[in-house]
Amino acid sequence: RKSELKYVDPTTNKILPNRKRGRGRGRVGAAAVHALDQNNNGVGSGILQEWCHHIHFNGWNSRWDRWVTEQDLFDDTIENR
Repeated sequence: RKSELKYVDPTTNKILPNRKRGRGRGRVGAAAVHALDQNNNGVGSGILQEWCHHIHFNGWNSRWDRWVTEQDLFDDTIENR
């Protein structure tokens, strides 16, 4: 199992990429988080941190893995397996 706190955009409920330092492609996540901060006139005021879980589908390539928030998970019942 892999779980960690991730940044979530409260307006769209989408998980934002991790903040990365440096130049190039890694700055896309930092730019998205920074833009969200600027829209709400304060550092961190518009960003939520929620527990997210890494989901791997058995038999599928790892590129199909995804991160989901706790509200997107189903309870473990016989019907959901």
